[in-house]
Order: sequence, then C-alpha cells, then structure tokens
Amino acid sequence: MQPPLVKPTSVAYSTTKVQRGTIENVVSGSASFISLKQYDLSMPDPTGRITEIDVEAGQQVHQGEVLVQTDTSQQQYHLQLAQLQLEKDQITVNQLKFQKANTYQIQTARLSVQTDEVKIGYLRRQIQDGTLVSPISGIVTSMSSLKIGDSVTPYQNLVSISNPHDLTLTYDSSDGSDIANVKVGMVANLRYNGVSFTGRVVEVQANLPMSDVTLNILPDSLPPGAKMGGQATYSIIVQRSTNAIIVPSNAVNTTGDLGNSASVRVLRGQTVSYVTVQTGIQTGTETQILSGLKEGQNVILN
Repeated sequence: MQPPLVKPTSVAYSTTKVQRGTIENVVSGSASFISLKQYDLSMPDPTGRITEIDVEAGQQVHQGEVLVQTDTSQQQYHLQLAQLQLEKDQITVNQLKFQKANTYQIQTARLSVQTDEVKIGYLRRQIQDGTLVSPISGIVTSMSSLKIGDSVTPYQNLVSISNPHDLTLTYDSSDGSDIANVKVGMVANLRYNGVSFTGRVVEVQANLPMSDVTLNILPDSLPPGAKMGGQATYSIIVQRSTNAIIVPSNAVNTTGDLGNSASVRVLRGQTVSYVTVQTGIQTGTETQILSGLKEGQNVILN
C-alpha cells in the first residue's frame, strides 16, 4: 500500500514593503559650553618671588584687577637711584652749557642722560611686569599651583581668565569615529535646559599626536542661563536623501567585502529570490537602496 500524500508545509516569513521617503543619518551627542575668549596669563620677565595671590579659581574679576604680585623691591630701589643719577647728569649738561664747554664734553654728558633714561624705562617695565592684572572682566578658570614665596619662571602660566558671555560648544571624541562624517558648516540642532536653538559646526580638529578629535559648534544665539561647563545636546544631519527607496536595515544582508553591495530576499507569492542591491545612507534602523529594488516589493526581514 502506498503511503498517504502529505501536503507541503508553507513557510511563514516576516516581511515588509519597500517604502519611498526621506532618510537621514544624524549624529547626536552632548557638548559642553566653553568660553571663546580665554587668556592664559604669565609674566614675560618676572622680578622675584610671589608676594601676593589675590584671586582663586571660580572668582569673578574685573578688567585691570590685580591677580598676582611679585617682589619688585630691588627694582624700585634701583629705579630711585637711576632717577637721582638722571637729575645729576642733567645738571652736568646744564653746567657745561653755562661754562661754554666744548661740543665733545656736552655730547658725552647728554649720552649719560640718555643712558639714565633707558635704564629708568627698563626698570619701570620690570616693576610693571611684576604685577599681573586681568585684561578683561571675566571668571578665573584655572590657577597655577604656585604659592606665596615661590619663584616664577618667564612665561609660566599663572592664571587663566575666560569671558563667560562669549560661549561656544565643544565635544571631544576619543577616536573621532562617531563624528567622522561631520563637516565644517553643517547646521546643528541644539537643546539646553529644555530650550531648543541652532548653531553651526565651526571646527572639527584632530588633536595630534593623540587620536582624539574635537568638535566645536558656535550657537547662533545663546539660550537663557547658558554658562561655562553647562551641557547641551546636539544633533547634526550629516546625510539626507528625499524620495529615496528605503528598507529596514535588518532586511539587508551584507558580505563585508563588496563595498556598498549587499543582497535582499524578495518574496513573490511563495517564491523567494535573492536580489543584489546597492546601498546608500544607513541609519541604525533603515537603509537606502540605490538600485535593485522598487517601491511596493515585499522583502523578508532577517
């Protein structure tokens, strides 16, 4: 006796239709407000040990306010001596003129006066350079670890002052992969404390020799309450296509060695066929199909 015929079991596939629409690749993250104008202050020709430190990190200062003072007592002493010598040499010039001395004697005396004036100017600059003042009104963002009594080396950074009202946003990427497609000039949609605003990418800078990359975004206008150290979220459309053929990314099979070539399983009735496609923009959930599929086709999800 022949065995009974068994009807083949149909396979149930999870499918979706190929859509046409807009696809965007968006880079998003969080960035910090920093000052566009930061002044790292030092003394070009320090005169002695520190005698005063008048500010601390986080303190608000005014333009012209004294920040650090070094010992200039030696320079002030030599300045007084130089001023006295100048008076003496000026008297000598006048006396020689009155005595109708020869030209050589008068010119030599005048050179002594000029020498005194150069010395006085140099000592006054040294005394002035011994006082570090703030060039702007702002906030002390960092301080040197030096203490009263310590010596200062030329051009050693002592105090950093930032303008808290002139802000930009910055983000540091450890390797740059998450912002690889971001370009200068791109528009950024920003949000801070529930307020939405916009900005523009002004710099994408690799920090050699390290592999990290810095992204700087200049806001078109600052939101209320923006301050240094505040965190704002950003989203930047790095790729966009309208009227695009789109499928879910889990419908696409990639081999990894064919560039942007991939395959999609298309279901026609109960027939499954593998179709080679060219892919374009890819997001976390969707993939643009440049060729190989048409709107309305059924594709099988993996």
